[in-house]
Amino acid sequence: MLSFIIPFKYNEEVHLTPLEFDILLLMINHTNSVLTYTDIYNTVWKAESIGDNRSVMVHVSNLRKKLEKDNSERYITTVKGTGLSVYCQDLSKNLL
Repeated sequence: MLSFIIPFKYNEEVHLTPLEFDILLLMINHTNSVLTYTDIYNTVWKAESIGDNRSVMVHVSNLRKKLEKDNSERYITTVKGTGLSVYCQDLSKNLL
């Protein structure tokens, strides 16, 4: 299985699947903006969403587990009823 490795804080490597990497890259490119689940799906999967957000939610949940190991760290924020936002400034200071 293809995976991407990004260096992260504490000199740990974080292994991301291609979809996780694409979601993270999209969010970083739209830092401090709110992306709807539909926008994320349409861009990353390169297909039109049929209204089911669970695929995006599962991959974002996995990203959170890999990037936000300490429960006090929140880089990806859920905007209730709308979508997701990433705070790149906080995230980028932990990327090597």
